[in-house]
Amino acid sequence: MGELKILLLEDTLSDAELLEHSLRRGGIAFAALRVDTGPAFERALDEFKPDIVLADYNLPSYSGRTALDYVLRVHPGIPVIMVTGAIGEEMAVELLKAGARDYILKDRMARLPAAVRRVLAEKQEEQRRHEAEEKIRKISESAQDAIIMMDPGRRITFWNAAAERVFGYSAAEAVGQDMHSLLAPPAMHAAFAHGLQNFGESGEGSIVGKMVEFIALRKGGERFPIELSLSSTQLNGEWHAIGIVRDITARKRAEETLAQHLRDLGERVKEAECLRDITSLLLNKEWSMEQVLGACALRMPAAWPDPLHACARIRIGAQVFESAGFRETEWKLEADIPVADKESGLIEVFHIGETGGESPSLGEKRALLQSISIQIAQALKNRLAEIAVQHANRALTTLSAVNRSLTRATHEDELLHVVCKSIVEQGGYRLAWVGYKQHDENKSIKAVASAGYDEGYLDIINVTWAEDERGMGPTGRAVRSGATQLCQDFANDPRHLPWRDAALERGYASSIALPLSNGEVFGALTVYADEINTFTPTEIERLEEMADDLAFGVRTLHVRQERDLAMEQSQQHLAHLHKSLEDTVQAIATIVEMRDPYTAGHQAKVAGLAAAIARQMGLTEERVHGIHLAGIVHDLGKIQTPAEILSKPGRLSEIEYRLIKIHPQAGYDILKDIDFPWPIAQMVLQHHERFDGSGYPQGLKGEDILLEARILSVADVVEAISAHRPYRPGFGVDVALEEITRQCGIHFDAQVVDACLALFRERGYSFA
Repeated sequence: MGELKILLLEDTLSDAELLEHSLRRGGIAFAALRVDTGPAFERALDEFKPDIVLADYNLPSYSGRTALDYVLRVHPGIPVIMVTGAIGEEMAVELLKAGARDYILKDRMARLPAAVRRVLAEKQEEQRRHEAEEKIRKISESAQDAIIMMDPGRRITFWNAAAERVFGYSAAEAVGQDMHSLLAPPAMHAAFAHGLQNFGESGEGSIVGKMVEFIALRKGGERFPIELSLSSTQLNGEWHAIGIVRDITARKRAEETLAQHLRDLGERVKEAECLRDITSLLLNKEWSMEQVLGACALRMPAAWPDPLHACARIRIGAQVFESAGFRETEWKLEADIPVADKESGLIEVFHIGETGGESPSLGEKRALLQSISIQIAQALKNRLAEIAVQHANRALTTLSAVNRSLTRATHEDELLHVVCKSIVEQGGYRLAWVGYKQHDENKSIKAVASAGYDEGYLDIINVTWAEDERGMGPTGRAVRSGATQLCQDFANDPRHLPWRDAALERGYASSIALPLSNGEVFGALTVYADEINTFTPTEIERLEEMADDLAFGVRTLHVRQERDLAMEQSQQHLAHLHKSLEDTVQAIATIVEMRDPYTAGHQAKVAGLAAAIARQMGLTEERVHGIHLAGIVHDLGKIQTPAEILSKPGRLSEIEYRLIKIHPQAGYDILKDIDFPWPIAQMVLQHHERFDGSGYPQGLKGEDILLEARILSVADVVEAISAHRPYRPGFGVDVALEEITRQCGIHFDAQVVDACLALFRERGYSFA
């Protein structure tokens, strides 16, 4: 598993940072993304692909409940934990019922790491359980044998697809029925009851754990033999029986046929030898199927008492294979060969000797003929299956190679050439090329990439997507129709006449053209093979999948290029905004210092020291930058203080001091409506608050004061004490450090004081 991704739906930056701090303090490593609007949240779910969502319940323009409903509807696999300042029990229960995995109060953030671990563990367990259930379902549904489960009341509780095929009942018809009444002949009911008489108590019985044969009933009352393997399992404290049932009708028939052959062994030796020889011929992989069938026809008369009085013929579709001296007579024995759904074959044996007017006993050879037909049918099916597998493997190999190319290509030309090369080299095709639709007068198709045996073919074919002679080939039709087009035999396809000679000269026997579309067809991928009728349905399906993947890859590269350009422009715009913001803040600070020349540079020095303290404490650079900007304008409110008070050389009166104390609030009022990325206005408002609550203007204490404001207050005091003022000379840095040390934990946060002392005493910090 990769790095844990957490999506934070939180409009307050400091709260989001508190969440991250709590998780890292709890030992959780993660990457986080914070959003605070509905559109940004929905986009982050698609692009950031989080493992878990932490959502604030109340946001200005979006709600946590709305976010929860959206995740459950669109991304149900992503768990959601609600994080809120305050929530009643009824609302908490409602959220949990609605699908939230947990809820955390912001004043109990210590629970968050454990809650996240538990929810992620539950998610993994659900995934494992779902995968296990899916495996069991697929196994049972793909099983060739019927799988049936029976409860203690002998009712059917499970019925797989094979059971439907074997017995003829659908699952809806079978589940809930008494298994013995439905599937066993009445005469077998007593035997079943005896075999399972103690099953409900112990899960044991005389037929449990054994392989037995029974006669069963199909829907409609047909009796047929089955092989039953019965086992037991406990579910919810009760014993259930699981039966694996195999229809052994064909096997029984084969056994009966074999028994008959054994009984007649003495008379059937020649038949057995014939069947053995034909089977051996059918297994010959070095011969073509035509050679094998011709040899089988020659061999068959030898099974008759007098081979000179018999002749044989095998017909498969339009192909005919005959024994020596073949001729038709009125005395005939035949057997069908089921070759495929659309065509069948036939074996015929004729008696050609003198009969004296009586019918020869051809019928006694019917079993032999049937066995031969079965062997030939199976051999034909095997050969067809082998060809299909070869073609499917070729297509799969090509698809795999193309998909690897898709993941590595960075440019469109590179992608198209690598794909064509993979099709030829990995798939073994003769030629592959990609053509893009042109919107010129002739509606031409331009070859943009190719690989394989070309020999100038693409330079002379002049393919179009117009409805003219040059647009009637597979490529033109594919572009025009948006559907796959085949030419299974170049030599005999009249639509391929304009290119026939050139194609045959280069060894192209068949081709397939696959449209490339990104919502609208923009081109085609055309593949050539050196055999006719080479493209099987499975191979076509794989090649279509490959073409879709290629079109997606082209579209992805286009999107990536557009995204990179947009990101570059966005970054430039963002940098410009940051520069404008900082210039504005600096201009505001300059206005304040112009009114109070004695404190000129005070704000800049406080800002520099505050930023250094924040770095010493390990805060992020983004947060440090916000503190630095707040430091530059922390005395902005003094713009409302009379200049004569600011520069008064003597001690201030009570009224004058009160006017001075208004400046944090005044600065806040000026800054509060400016949409900074940081809580600048709150930092300015709180920079004269003290850790013990003795500060102003709100009398906040402890961690109710922003950490940024606590840092600013220490930096402000150190600079103010060390620097000159109208009413006193500067005391120097050492006196300032002694003062914050004396007030450590009282007026000032101890962690901030420690960081400040370390800066001056260990790192040699000084006011430049």
